[in-house]
Amino acid sequence: FEIYTRHDGMLNGRTYRLRCDSDEDCNRWVNELRKTFLASVADIQKSQAQHTCGNLKKQARSLYHSTYMQSLIAFLILCNFVTSIIDAEWNPEQGSTGFKTIEAIDIAFTALF
Repeated sequence: FEIYTRHDGMLNGRTYRLRCDSDEDCNRWVNELRKTFLASVADIQKSQAQHTCGNLKKQARSLYHSTYMQSLIAFLILCNFVTSIIDAEWNPEQGSTGFKTIEAIDIAFTALF
């Protein structure tokens, strides 16, 4: 049987001819080569998926450390602090509109953080 490689590949289109003693031997070789090929393709796809995930991590890290994001987080912390001061000074009664508003704002900050 013959194995043909790609012209643009690592082996530059070389052809390999292998001889077997029997058809059974030939089929065994072809099946093993096919399994090895499929395993290699799966490894390459897994490696590419990990590479994509790595790029996403780098992009997320870059976004997090950007001046814009750091400023946004600092602004949210400041707003949360001001809301806490208003809550402590105003001290609305439980069940009142003011209490429900402060509670909703607190839940929103909790979700953001």
